[in-house]
Amino acid sequence: MYAIAFCRRYRDLRARVLDLRIATGKRGTKRASDCAYDRVKFEVGDIRVVSLQPCSTDVVLLANVMHHFDESTNCNLMRRVATALRPGGLVIVIDAFRCGSVEKMGQLEGLLDLYFWRC
Repeated sequence: MYAIAFCRRYRDLRARVLDLRIATGKRGTKRASDCAYDRVKFEVGDIRVVSLQPCSTDVVLLANVMHHFDESTNCNLMRRVATALRPGGLVIVIDAFRCGSVEKMGQLEGLLDLYFWRC
């Protein structure tokens, strides 16, 4: 939905959306005059290994994925993304991370702690 919204806002934008699997449900309702959908390419792929062309991209959005990876994997991912960016390109990260301290944990952090809990 981020990609479609960005393509609606920026008429010259094209987007490539990567996910481990493509949802088979509705992606929203396409309006007849909405060409944003035509500029969004949905692709099955693992962002840790998928081919990224050097200096080919203006913006990379990493939405709710980095919390799944360890520090080393995230560092490698950021290096790969940096290589794919054109000069002046941007990386946008939208994610939630665990609170580092139980003493500083509030209600939202407590709920996120349940979400991120690992055995």
